[in-house]
Amino acid sequence: MGDDRGELEAFKELNLAELASAYGYELDRRESGRCNLVMRHPDGDKVIIATGLDGHGIFYSTRTDRSGSVIDFVMFRKRPPEGKDWNDVIKPATWTERRPSTQGGWSR
Repeated sequence: MGDDRGELEAFKELNLAELASAYGYELDRRESGRCNLVMRHPDGDKVIIATGLDGHGIFYSTRTDRSGSVIDFVMFRKRPPEGKDWNDVIKPATWTERRPSTQGGWSR
């Protein structure tokens, strides 16, 4: 059996902004700031993405009041992104390891 805890931590390392983009969210540069990204979905949802104190990406949906980690985001959307299956989502190698930085820009 694999190291489930290690796999869970690896999943949390996924770049939440890139994952949201794969779900159809687009960056709203006008509302994004140094400490967070604002992304909008064609269905009207708006999420704010930042880096939590533990270094993992976190989100807050302003339309639904849902929030949490990358795992919570995937559960919130209830399906893998278009053109991917669940195996693609859970393999960090399919995504870059970059995530929004609380100091602005992107960190690795």
